[in-house]
Amino acid sequence: KQRDHALPQVKDEFLIQNINYTGISKQNLKLVQARTNFTTPKEYSTKEINMGIEKMVGTNIFDRIHYNVQKDENGSLNLEVRAVEQTKNQVKGSLHFDTERGAGLILNYTGRNVITNSSRILITADIAQEQRWRAQYQKIFGKNKEWWFRAEYYAESLEQEFTIGGELAENLDYRYSIFDFEINKNLKTFRSYAGIGMSSETSRIKPEIDPDVADNVLGLERYKYDTYNIYAHFVYNTMDQNAYSTRGTFFKAKLSQ
Repeated sequence: KQRDHALPQVKDEFLIQNINYTGISKQNLKLVQARTNFTTPKEYSTKEINMGIEKMVGTNIFDRIHYNVQKDENGSLNLEVRAVEQTKNQVKGSLHFDTERGAGLILNYTGRNVITNSSRILITADIAQEQRWRAQYQKIFGKNKEWWFRAEYYAESLEQEFTIGGELAENLDYRYSIFDFEINKNLKTFRSYAGIGMSSETSRIKPEIDPDVADNVLGLERYKYDTYNIYAHFVYNTMDQNAYSTRGTFFKAKLSQ
């Protein structure tokens, strides 16, 4: 009888004795250790190692990540993780044009670990006739990096056309701003979190031409509207991709006053 041919059975588990990180700064090391959640000595399957590295990728602070399992001179298996971090300070720019808002220059600054460890600063400005600004600061904290807060401010100054029956009736100066602060706890990293927050919004509208100079169809001198909000929310997200997802669940609940 001819012998059956089959691939050898390979054990898909490794007893990892040590984990060595290369190319990761002290400011980011604790965050990486908290996200990957690798401990030693412990047996890991290839799938479990891949999942840990994927969570490391999800921090968005690395350009490249390479890892492998190596045997040292004592015969022990070590997990070697080598990474290249993104630049600590990044400045980007772009031009935009559309028939409604016109042309403008968008500038963006992103800074990581500038003020404190495990933090990020975003500052964006749309330099145009109709201007927009955005500033955001986010900080991850706690022993296991399960807590995080975010403070964000956004403002815009636009020219709004008011029409009646499809005909232009008045040009209005519109100014809008919002400030939002929230603090959250990850219930399961990259899947669910819950938290509380507060926000305030301000809207201002006035005619381009002073009513003392010329009347407007709205009889409007100035409009002002402010809102203040306190809220609690819960977010659960298992979508397989940020865009064009094919499977997963997204659920968000919010209670506000």
